[in-house]
Formats: sequence, C-alpha cells, structure tokens
Amino acid sequence: MLARRLRHQEKGIALRVVVAIFAFALLVVAIPLFVVLPEVGLPVLLWSLSLLALEFDWAAKAYAWVTWRWHQFHAWFGRQHAATKALVIAATLAVALGLLGLIFLH
Repeated sequence: MLARRLRHQEKGIALRVVVAIFAFALLVVAIPLFVVLPEVGLPVLLWSLSLLALEFDWAAKAYAWVTWRWHQFHAWFGRQHAATKALVIAATLAVALGLLGLIFLH
C-alpha cells in the first residue's frame, strides 16, 4: 500500500482530486449496499477505501481494519456447523429484505 501511495502522490493534483471524489462517491454507495447486499457491498467498500487510502491516513487504517474483520468473519463462518451457517444466511436475507421493504414501501 505504501508503494502505491508514493506512486499516486507523484501524479498531478487534478488526477488525485478526481480519484478522491470518485472514491468518496463509491464509499457513499458502498455503505448502504453493504447492508443490503454484503457480497456486493464489501468489494465496493474495500475498493473505495483502497482508493481513499492513497490520499488519507484514516482510510488506510479503515481499509486495514475492514479487511482484518472480514478475514476474521470468514474464518469463523467456515468453522461453523451447517445449521449455524443457514441461520446466519437467513438472518442476513431477512435484514436485507426488511431494509429493501423500508426503502421501497416507505
């Protein structure tokens, strides 16, 4: 990440501003998308944080934290019994459908 950051900082200010604006827009889209569809939202969230990490220290820390937590969850989920996995998936789908219902029926 540090090597990418150094290469990015050598680029022109206009390109750096465009990348930062694009990354912030992605972040705004990624957060609700992560709640509704985590399997789509997580990669978008990670992509936006990795782009923001090129400019901002807080984003680099957030990117590291999110990837660390994701790997922890993935390892935990892999160790679970099939019934627990089904319950987690069902709960995630119930929350996603409830949020979609609130968004579109409200």
